[in-house]
Amino acid sequence: MAARVDARVDAQVDARAAAQPGARSDARSGAGRRARVALRLAGALGALACAALGVLPGSAQAQPAVPDSRTTVGVQAERALQARQQAASCAACHGPDGHAPAGSPIPGLAGKPQAQMIEQMLAFKNGQRAGTVMPQLARGYSDAEIVAIAAWFSDPAQTRR
Repeated sequence: MAARVDARVDAQVDARAAAQPGARSDARSGAGRRARVALRLAGALGALACAALGVLPGSAQAQPAVPDSRTTVGVQAERALQARQQAASCAACHGPDGHAPAGSPIPGLAGKPQAQMIEQMLAFKNGQRAGTVMPQLARGYSDAEIVAIAAWFSDPAQTRR
């Protein structure tokens, strides 16, 4: 999987470097190499942060069907925290709180309609939509986790800057 992601990053960086005015024929030098290293470091740091927090696809624990002795507010707060932790794993590519960096080929997620995000994530999960790493990541989430992540990103209160 990492090799496919690296190849995709290389292709994007090479294309951008070649499109620059006065670009050298070797797109792997200078700015291209720095951009490639920066993208790989960002992805690795994001993965490390997610692993340190225990936030990996499928890592959320199922909620009991019947509420326990905790208050409804407490349960809702816990679910919101879990959704935020799951959404944090998206930050490595889609930017903090779903705001992708300017000029990024990767879309931002903040403010996207919940139904649209659920539809797209399920399409990745079921192999109906191609992507670089998203099909593999989406398969790691339960349908309930996908709904929670989509709800978090679609809520303006969660993703405002």
